[in-house]
Amino acid sequence: MKQTFSVSTTLKQAWQKVSGTKLTFYRLLLVLGVLKIISELSDPDNLLAMSNIYGWDWLRSDALYITLLLLSVVGAAIYILCFMAETYFGLKRVYGHEIHFSMIRDVAKPKLFLRYVLMLILMSVSMMIPMIASILIGVVGGFVSTVVYASMIKLIVSIFYLAAMLSIFYVYIRLSLAGYILLAPCMGEEPVSAWQSIKLSWQYTKGHVVYLLLLKLANLLLMLLSFASMLIGLIWTLPLQQISAATAYMALREAK
Repeated sequence: MKQTFSVSTTLKQAWQKVSGTKLTFYRLLLVLGVLKIISELSDPDNLLAMSNIYGWDWLRSDALYITLLLLSVVGAAIYILCFMAETYFGLKRVYGHEIHFSMIRDVAKPKLFLRYVLMLILMSVSMMIPMIASILIGVVGGFVSTVVYASMIKLIVSIFYLAAMLSIFYVYIRLSLAGYILLAPCMGEEPVSAWQSIKLSWQYTKGHVVYLLLLKLANLLLMLLSFASMLIGLIWTLPLQQISAATAYMALREAK
């Protein structure tokens, strides 16, 4: 008999572990915010606009663009490291451990970082397959609609297009636990490769797509309410989102 899981129960369990985590997650949010600001300021189009407005010709130099390119690579690495830390902190709280911002060094390991990047690439490739299918269906549908005006054919093409788009979200949900699986060895679990984390995520989420989808929608709603509260609510909802996802991961893993 398949075990069922409740979104409300998962959120309640996660909420009990939010205490003592808000400052750590908020520091991560600040780092991501600073990186976003730097990224916007160093955008080539923005630099070109400022050069035209203020007459700063030095903003057009090749050396500056090369430097900014290198900085963007470093910034992307820090972005990924912060996302790894969010996942790791969520796992630690589910395991019952305290977290501190300095613990980010636990995931700042070259081999682990490269495996995480490879996992992200594999996830992107997996989602690109239905994405490409949706684009092809859209192109074919557009061509057919200009040649054949039968409403039934248009309806069939639209259904196939919608199915292809929904399959992207389906694959995303099925692979959403891969990051937690990959970082679980930091908690003493058996190390896994990037490909193994993808396969295990697909295995753990089998039959539980609706549960995970509803959990993500619930967290999304809470995040939207946080933005409506002038971002103050993020102090609670950001750690809740990560801890609830880690709670779901543990529950699904134990169910297998």
